[in-house]
Amino acid sequence: RTSVSRFVISARMAAVKYAGDFGTDTNFTLLEISPELAKEIESGTELAFAGGENDTMMLCTDSSTYSVKVATTSNTLYITDAQTCADTPLTVSHDDLISVLGASSSVLEVSPAAPKLERMEELLRVAPFSGLIERDEATVSGITWDTLISEVQASPAEIKAALHDMNAFEFEGRWQVMDELYAADKLTLILTSAIAEGWSLDHLDVTTVTASLDGHDCPGIVVSTLLRQYGHLVEDPESQGAGVQGSEISTAEGGRGCTTYALDSDRICRFEAIKLLRETARWPLDAFMETWKNVIPKNMNADFAQLQGVALACETGAAGSEKEVVYYSASDLPVDQRKRLAALFKFRAEWTADEIKPYLRVVSRISVLSFLTRFAQGHCCWRADCGKHTV
Repeated sequence: RTSVSRFVISARMAAVKYAGDFGTDTNFTLLEISPELAKEIESGTELAFAGGENDTMMLCTDSSTYSVKVATTSNTLYITDAQTCADTPLTVSHDDLISVLGASSSVLEVSPAAPKLERMEELLRVAPFSGLIERDEATVSGITWDTLISEVQASPAEIKAALHDMNAFEFEGRWQVMDELYAADKLTLILTSAIAEGWSLDHLDVTTVTASLDGHDCPGIVVSTLLRQYGHLVEDPESQGAGVQGSEISTAEGGRGCTTYALDSDRICRFEAIKLLRETARWPLDAFMETWKNVIPKNMNADFAQLQGVALACETGAAGSEKEVVYYSASDLPVDQRKRLAALFKFRAEWTADEIKPYLRVVSRISVLSFLTRFAQGHCCWRADCGKHTV
């Protein structure tokens, strides 16, 4: 990232002279901005160019990301040392002439763009957090905030939102995501302890749960992160009537403030299904549903719709007379959109829009059909007769 300098120039008819160092080391880059971006700049937001040698250049403010492209101008643009250029007569003394410091035949045009977060996922998943006991001193898990800011093509606000969506947490000054097997083991411990202690799954306190797992390599930040990922904050009973809600913690100690969570039935059912599918990737549908219902906590209901983006129901047997459940997780697919689509259509030749949507990284304002039209050229086409996208 490189800091951006700003110039305010008003071009009018004026008498000028070339500065003594014109054409030597006086290189200027002009940035053309929208009124909205100008207001952000005037409000004090920081600007930074983001991108490596092989990346398309992006411009980031505190809260937004813009694509940048070079536009050649038909006329040469001169940069002067004057804040304003009033009309001046042609017969003026040499000292009164406006100095031309440099020239440019192009400008950088910017337009709003979606943040590029693939690099952040790659950085975080290189060395995920897998506990403290068997931590390899030679391999440090997590990424510092400064590294994220310098290498990810997104604004700080967009990076923070993405970290939240990835269930990342800050531990020992580095942002972390949990190793999947480690996370599954610790969530199972939390559920087992809650059931053994007779705690309500609608009211789990981080401090109490952390204390019950002492000696199991499960620090408070892990407990709070898992409870947030698989549940939601609930109102602290001591604060009822005062309109105060629990707030999430972001430190490793845990137990600070109001940190009571209610587990979400759909998320827990999905978690238990994934455990079964990781052990056995293919199941007869009926056998899977029966086993799944037997492993989830009481008062929770298993529904195949909870497995979007995790498993598919495939027809087997003669003329598709039987169905089986196949483990196929969106988290295992490539981050790059086109590579992801290639993998999807390699796995299955035909998809309905509802089937494929959970596996795509579709911006909410874009339809699945528009997304596929943009990214899946050469991979699929739309068959109106069966309502499917097909190779």
